[in-house]
Amino acid sequence: MGAQAVYIHPLPAPSGRGTGPGAAYPVIPVGLVGHVNLLREAGVHVQGVNLGVERMLDPDFQLSAWLRQRAEPALVLVDMHWYEHVWGALVVAETVRVAWPHTRIVLGGLSATHFYAAVLERCAAVDAVVCGPAEDAVLQLAHQAVGGTWAPLDVANVASRDGLGVVCRSEQRWLTPPDLLDRLDSVDLTWLEHAAAYRRMLHSRPRRVNDRNAQGQWILSGRGCAYACGYCGGGRHAHRVLSGLTRVARRDPVRLAADVNRLTRLGVEQVAPSLDPDMLGRTHRTAFFDGLEGLPGLYVESYQLPSDDLLVRLAGATHLDHTEVALTPLSGNTAVRRLHGKRYDNVQLVDTVRRTAELGVAVFAFFSLNLPGEDEQTVQETVALVRRLLEVAPADGFRAISICHTIDPLSPMSESPGAFGVDWVGLRTLDDYVSYAQSSRPFTFAPGERGFTLKTPRNLPAMVAAWDALAAEHPGRVYPVPRV
Repeated sequence: MGAQAVYIHPLPAPSGRGTGPGAAYPVIPVGLVGHVNLLREAGVHVQGVNLGVERMLDPDFQLSAWLRQRAEPALVLVDMHWYEHVWGALVVAETVRVAWPHTRIVLGGLSATHFYAAVLERCAAVDAVVCGPAEDAVLQLAHQAVGGTWAPLDVANVASRDGLGVVCRSEQRWLTPPDLLDRLDSVDLTWLEHAAAYRRMLHSRPRRVNDRNAQGQWILSGRGCAYACGYCGGGRHAHRVLSGLTRVARRDPVRLAADVNRLTRLGVEQVAPSLDPDMLGRTHRTAFFDGLEGLPGLYVESYQLPSDDLLVRLAGATHLDHTEVALTPLSGNTAVRRLHGKRYDNVQLVDTVRRTAELGVAVFAFFSLNLPGEDEQTVQETVALVRRLLEVAPADGFRAISICHTIDPLSPMSESPGAFGVDWVGLRTLDDYVSYAQSSRPFTFAPGERGFTLKTPRNLPAMVAAWDALAAEHPGRVYPVPRV
């Protein structure tokens, strides 16, 4: 029997061959894995394909040919989560509609929720958009599609077209109940083609890992965020607007630990919880670590600086070769860092990295070269800070990168540009983000290239050159600014 539902993860920049001129961004939204497994639990046969993975394995892979080789399913799910995938998701929907004219095509994710009206107005191939929490909606839409009783506007958190073709959104709202959030399965990937290859792409690969086949996987630890970092479209304001979450929703820590144990038994060397363990609180963190078996590797994103308790637990309860803490200091200038929501200074950062070195915990530090407040002077401060961090950490225990941020929908920078010294925002609509995805690569760091400009001009190419000179001095520990 063919699949009743098919999930497709799009490429950001569809092309005839390869992954396109930019990054492949193959990571599936962690919530989507739970949606698929909930469908499977309900008896729906689901098959999934990740176009980023397929094109990296076979540059000549064609979605249209893959579709033609399979029986037409009742439902196709496509994620439009982060802005990088908006164009790719629309292209996938149009490609599916040609091959499978009777299939119901449903999009979901943060960006789909934000742009739902524009998606339905622009793309006739899309039958419905799930807006916000999706578990119940996906289940009901799948049952409707399989049963031939399509009435999407009767389902909470769904937007579609009425009988006259007018875009409407269901008046019903639904939030994921705690008991359902607790039991969502974000572990099982048996439904995904080339799941092992996908897991190999998810391992963060600290410098101490030499195994090219090491596997990683993200798992759901909760939803929402307590912070409002200036550059981020996934902070507390965005979650309140898009999903109705007014506080962070935490999964049961014992169930979360059981998921990590299950993945470790499956041979996954590194597991990445979706939320910062410190943000979930000490009680949650303690119960989680107490529930771990063996020595799993963990990739932990710390939204502020990690607590000493978290670092001590990582050092004592994980496989340190496969464990890494991701820090986001953004800048070597404390004022710039605080403008964007980070509440620590350089002395505290250096002390934390020194502590990770003592405990044997690896660190990956992320800086952002083009955020508001950054200029030629602050980049020099960042370079000096990174030099200091390289001194206090061992060669295999610290690495750093500086990237350029594109302005996120619903980020504080986008919503209140004047507060950040932004004088122009060029990415507002769905069409804007589609045009951005279609723009030429590699980036040249020209003004406005990332969707915004500042009131005070700066020389971005010179700033990039300053960071790249540091990277040239420390290959493998400091990475050049990506051009994608």
